[in-house]
Amino acid sequence: METPAFKHFRARLFELYGRGARGEALRLLEEEGGAFPEFESDILFWRACLAGCTGDREGALAALRLAAERGYWYHERMLRDPDLDPIRDSEAMVELQRIFQERYQRAQAEARPQREVWEPAGETQGLLVVLHGAGGSIASEGPYWQPAVELGWRVAMLQSSQVWAPGRYHWQDVEKATQEVLQHLEQVGAAPTTVLAGFSMGGGLAVRLTLSGTVSARGFLAVAPAFRLEQMVPLAAAAPRDVRGYIVIGTQDWSYNAVMSLASELQSAGLSCAVEEYEGLDHDYPAEVSSSLRRGLAFLQQRDG
Repeated sequence: METPAFKHFRARLFELYGRGARGEALRLLEEEGGAFPEFESDILFWRACLAGCTGDREGALAALRLAAERGYWYHERMLRDPDLDPIRDSEAMVELQRIFQERYQRAQAEARPQREVWEPAGETQGLLVVLHGAGGSIASEGPYWQPAVELGWRVAMLQSSQVWAPGRYHWQDVEKATQEVLQHLEQVGAAPTTVLAGFSMGGGLAVRLTLSGTVSARGFLAVAPAFRLEQMVPLAAAAPRDVRGYIVIGTQDWSYNAVMSLASELQSAGLSCAVEEYEGLDHDYPAEVSSSLRRGLAFLQQRDG
């Protein structure tokens, strides 16, 4: 789970990068990045990108070489980052890409769907099925959802078999992701009340599976869901009439406009959908996520009419 200190560090780094202060961002990374050894893979990748976009070819290659020495690897889509263009055609980069690709293929061949199920102490309110975001895992995001256990919910935290980086996973192949979710649900067992939930890409998938009726669920609880609006709008019109939705979103999130448009489409289709906004929050979990879970799950348990 990402600590507040790391989130603050990353936000400062990306803010500097976003306004073009690449040299300052690189200095910040060099001065403070060592305080987060558990995120060394990310830090080395950011160092390579910052060095590349500031013209330091050797610095960029050195960061990626160190990552390779440490046993890390990066998905080929990450390596397409334009900041790495200055080194893309070098022999050293070609060799690094080969090493990373081999490690990715080995990791993908060995990956299997995973899940953790946390049981409430008393009467069960229902089953909360949670999907992590792109680049997430049970370990990194499970703690955000475990407070639902204290609210009486049985929580099944699912982990995709689609690898993104060491210890990180995604749901890009929707067909494969859907098959895995359905298999998990069959093994976990049915519940009178089921809610699909998730963050970012996982949140978008939770919305899709609920609205399409692929999973018979009371509704969805999505935090900063990432989706293509044009794919969701048709689902809103055809969704089961008793489905409800609850979305938690920051006003500075890049998916904010799409979320508000989807909520409007759902409401126009006669479905109950509430949006909880966090002023100034970007694409992230809110600090008060446990309170959002309480409000969201209470809303989803209500009955229309």
